[in-house]
Order: sequence, then structure tokens, then C-alpha cells
Amino acid sequence: MNADQPVAIIGAGIAGLTAALSFARKGIPAEIFEQTSVLSEAGAGLQLSPNATRILTKLGLLPQLESVWSEPQAINLVSGTSLRTIASVPSGEFARERWASPYGVLHRADLQKTLLDAVAANPLCRLHLGAEINDASQHVIAGMIGSEPRLVVGADGVWSKVRKRIEGAGKAIFSGSIAWRFTLGEAEAPAFFGTTKVTAFLGNGSHLVVYPLQRAQFQRGGDYQRCRSRRFIEPHPAPGDKPAAVA
Repeated sequence: MNADQPVAIIGAGIAGLTAALSFARKGIPAEIFEQTSVLSEAGAGLQLSPNATRILTKLGLLPQLESVWSEPQAINLVSGTSLRTIASVPSGEFARERWASPYGVLHRADLQKTLLDAVAANPLCRLHLGAEINDASQHVIAGMIGSEPRLVVGADGVWSKVRKRIEGAGKAIFSGSIAWRFTLGEAEAPAFFGTTKVTAFLGNGSHLVVYPLQRAQFQRGGDYQRCRSRRFIEPHPAPGDKPAAVA
């Protein structure tokens, strides 16, 4: 195997960009293919637990992340009906001491930009935008980059075309669960959300997770519901399918 033989990564989301930087850290070139022509700011908030931040620290990204994230002081489980605290786990400095790595929350766009800047600055990483891969075979990719990749990594989401090439990989099946992600300005958020902690409000078949975002002092909430009827729209229709909703 040639030392200059690259890895091909399909998808330039959080997973794809992180994988490229991880390979580059070991001296392995990475060719990243993304079907969209522009990486736009998508999504809402993300939680990065210590097992994730430990990897990002090894990639040299901790200082950049610390400038755009918040480190909550606690993670609370709260009754969604009575607002009674059921359990609380300390975070903040405790997380750094206990797990030797921080626990942070930030907007997905800030994490993506941090990773994208690092990829752009790394000579071993090359990003191909507007490059839709319908056939993720090594032969086809070789025709695009001039050499056959040593490995093809599928980071192209739930409807992955790379996964379809793996025998017995199975199909993605809608689980019946739907997540709504959104941001609220601090002035719009109710006081019981808090600005120094992550709170999971637990309900019957659903929960709401709220945590503070440093970006514009926003709060993010994600309402996760269990779909018991067909009143909901499937969040990720298969390519070519139209989302179906029944009122």
C-alpha cells in the first residue's frame, strides 16, 4: 500500500470532517466528497460529552471550541409536569476533573465551522464540494481523484449510499420517533430553563432537553416525541419520496 494512497470520505458533516482530521493526524491523506455546493449553517444545539471532547482535543481543536461553547455546571433530570428535580449530575469543572475532558454545549454550525477551518488548513485534507457520489466504488472514486483510495468511509447520513454497498447492512427504518430542534433567545425563554445547566424535562412518551448556547446567548430546546399516530411528518424521507402526513 502506497503511503500517499488516500482515504475517501463520503459526506462532509460532523462525522466526515472529524474522520478526515483523524486520518490526517496519522499522516493519511483524506479526500472528502460532499454533494452540496455550500456547507450552510444547519441544525441547532449539540452536546459534546467528555468522550467526544477528548477526541477533539487530540485534534488540537479545544481552544477554538472553548471560544464558542458553554460548559454547563450541572445536568438535571426534571419532571415535565411538576418541575421537580429528579436527579442532578455535576458538570463544569467536575467533568474536567472526573473524566479529564470537558463537557460542552454549542451550536452545530460553530462545531462545523471549527472542523471545516481545520480541514481547510490541513494539507493532507482535500474537500470536494458539489460532488455527488452515486456509486461509491473504489474504481469510480479513483476516476475522480486520480488514484484508488485505500478505504471508503461512509459518512453520508441515514440514507447512506455507501452502506448500501455492504452486504447485509440492512435498510434504515423510521423508528416512530421525531425530534424538533429550535433556538430561543434568552429573553424569550422561561426562567425555569436556567442558563447554567442542561435540563431534561421528562414526560409520558416524550422529553424536552434544554441547554444554554453561547452564540447570541441563545437557548436551545429539542422536543423528542414518540409518534403514536400518523399525524406527524417523517423527518427524513427517503430520496425521491414525498413526506406523508395524515391530519
